[in-house]
Amino acid sequence: MENQIRKFKKYIIVFVAILGIVCLTIPLLSIAAVVAAPLVTLDALKGWVTGFFDNGYNVDDWFTSIYPKFEPYGRYPDINVAEAISCYYFLETGEDINDVYLISDYVVNFDGSKTINQIYKKIETKTGIVFSTEDREKIKGLSDQIQATRKDTKSAKYIDTLGTPVAEPIEHAIAWLIDIANNPSCGYSQIRRLGNPDYDCSSLMAFAIRSVGIDVAVGSTHTMIEQFEATGKFVWIPRWMLGDISAINVNGGSSSLKRGDILLQTQSHTEMYLGGGMNVGAHCDEYGGIFGANVGDQTGNEISVTPYYDDNWEGVLRYIGD
Repeated sequence: MENQIRKFKKYIIVFVAILGIVCLTIPLLSIAAVVAAPLVTLDALKGWVTGFFDNGYNVDDWFTSIYPKFEPYGRYPDINVAEAISCYYFLETGEDINDVYLISDYVVNFDGSKTINQIYKKIETKTGIVFSTEDREKIKGLSDQIQATRKDTKSAKYIDTLGTPVAEPIEHAIAWLIDIANNPSCGYSQIRRLGNPDYDCSSLMAFAIRSVGIDVAVGSTHTMIEQFEATGKFVWIPRWMLGDISAINVNGGSSSLKRGDILLQTQSHTEMYLGGGMNVGAHCDEYGGIFGANVGDQTGNEISVTPYYDDNWEGVLRYIGD
């Protein structure tokens, strides 16, 4: 009897070891190299601030140590203003504004629901810094430059350089998504979500795939796994099989995400990963809500390309073909 028990334990140990190796190997086999793609280059930033701010030479420090912190928050409509104020604050004080104003609380001011005067009043109260009219004009100039660059990153030419090219149907779906993101007549709305002319996050993904002839039902984030797998062309990969898909890891170029992966949080949101640390998706209406009071994209960010961020994704829907 003892010998049988020992033999049984031995089999269990071997099974667990094999299972561990398989779990480790699956994500490693699917790792795809990506290239980090900051929206603003250091040289461009230097050109804007030198002679514009007194301490323009310190922009190197802001660019390398503070600017990357904003990548996960690219979905906020006025994030360019948040970045410009942060840059100005650093150049004037030598300090990171988020040392006194937690970044997750700071960026909420830039969700499109506040006027610029309300934003400044909130920041002045929090930091003790008073922004003069001249200061605000400088910051606006910088934020306009950042926003112009951000819009440039939405072009199909730029997107074509991201990630490793994937299956032709997905490349066509990506091109369709970029066209929608660049089309101001298409915005975010859960009321007009069927492309008439607006979309919400889940309908946008479904229509992108339908645009290449794959008959997927237009449901919600709650039903996407079942509906996409029902086409026979997509497989659900849970997060634990993907390894580390945090914003830091993905933007650092070390994740198993592939261009064309449909990121999914079943309770709330979905976007498509483009490679190069960038996503495309339908985010929110002009007021940061879901209904879409006005037809079309009022902000340029209702449907847009943004830096990758981790929205507690549960996994991805990946195209596998026939």
